[in-house]
Amino acid sequence: MNNWSKLYTLANRIYALKPWRFMYEDEIIGIRDPVTGTIGFISVMGNLGEHYALTVYMGERALGQFLELSENGPDASPDMVLEIPQLMLSFENREYIQKEDRAVMKELGITFSGKKSWPMFRCFRPGMIPWFFEESEQESMVNFLEQFLEVAISPESHKRDANSGSNMQDVFLVREYKKVGENRKWRDTYKKILIPSLEELSIPINSELLNKARNTSHGKNIYEIDFFLTPAQVREKNKRPYFSYLLLIVDQQSELVISSEVMNPSDGIENMLAQIPGILLKTFSKRTSLPRVVYTATHRLADVLFPLMKNLGIRLQFKPRLRSLEMAKSSIVEYFSGR
Repeated sequence: MNNWSKLYTLANRIYALKPWRFMYEDEIIGIRDPVTGTIGFISVMGNLGEHYALTVYMGERALGQFLELSENGPDASPDMVLEIPQLMLSFENREYIQKEDRAVMKELGITFSGKKSWPMFRCFRPGMIPWFFEESEQESMVNFLEQFLEVAISPESHKRDANSGSNMQDVFLVREYKKVGENRKWRDTYKKILIPSLEELSIPINSELLNKARNTSHGKNIYEIDFFLTPAQVREKNKRPYFSYLLLIVDQQSELVISSEVMNPSDGIENMLAQIPGILLKTFSKRTSLPRVVYTATHRLADVLFPLMKNLGIRLQFKPRLRSLEMAKSSIVEYFSGR
């Protein structure tokens, strides 16, 4: 319980400091985690008074996802938040605290009172339900919160330092450490952070189905395709619970659902995406003709489908609004929400 005791003590200090009063969500502080070596990029939420939280985006790629989310603003998909690896300390109302949280608090002999004052610690992994900290995550979060307080305790001076460090947008204040005997000595640095691009997916394709599809004629149909996170939660014994994803294919003219495939993100979002062309190929193999055009509402899905569509001579086009698909999607999401 040693790390839990430290975490709740640090949470109390952060709540007392109320950094959301003087820090904005886009004021990012990087901290090198001694546990994993990863840089955690910390963002403070709550300047508008709606939700108080301190989020640690785990690594350069996660930072890139957060920046993309911020740039999209109101147009950002809610799925994007749940696909960013992150550790979060939020301050909630009492009714949102779960029995596992209460058990820790009871053992520590602590309690809280008031609205938006109950600390809650959660780990986010892509596509998974936000979950309780594992032991290594507890240790990492202790380091992140301790070093965040070192920076935030003198907010005005650190803001000036951060702003004067560089005029380049990709340079961030990062707390680094070096070992001095048995201790760590921390210091502020300014680092140019390069956001890594996604690795090219290795997409398995059934050559027999591909050849069959190549010999199938094109019809006049237009298919609308989307891939999205649903509200459906899957909880299996001794496994981390996750949200189901759905690959949905709708005929534009008839508005009929051609195919709906439930998918599991447990092995990673990239692995799920890599399966989609193969699933689509199986769907095509059961049809008497190929579609003339395929529309998709997400650039991510368009990138995944482009090689297959080109191979089959099907025109692929990005369209942000797909009426037939959105009608079907709305019904499916409503069904999952009511289960």
